[in-house]
Amino acid sequence: SHSDIIINEIYANPAGDEGAPMPDGEWVELYNKGNWSIDINGWYLYDAIDSHDLPITATNVGGGSTIIPAKGYLAVYRNTDPLFSLNNDTDNVRLYDGEIGVGNLINSHSYTGTVEAKSWSGMPNGAGSWSDNHIPTPGGVNV
Repeated sequence: SHSDIIINEIYANPAGDEGAPMPDGEWVELYNKGNWSIDINGWYLYDAIDSHDLPITATNVGGGSTIIPAKGYLAVYRNTDPLFSLNNDTDNVRLYDGEIGVGNLINSHSYTGTVEAKSWSGMPNGAGSWSDNHIPTPGGVNV
């Protein structure tokens, strides 16, 4: 089910250019907590502003495939997108299964404050409390 896909890690304050080409720059990691793989091609990430969309395609994800295996991870990179931008102070990351107005809100996570070169993530994966001082692990288990 689409609701099995959750925001698992947010990298809003990388060292260097935040809009840099992948694998540098900002990214959001998704986690599939379900028992079936799900293809999220054509889904969208948004920051707190509805016009700031980041379409999810094979060109801006780790590994080049938009299929997230069961209990698997996928990093979605900003990859020079001019609209989507994760603020360093506070923001709200939202995942939709289509464009706003057409798609459904699947998951969202707000954060306040960032540490450069560290990520916000939930421990353990997809659950528990979030904090902002994690070693970034795009596409892997949160540590």
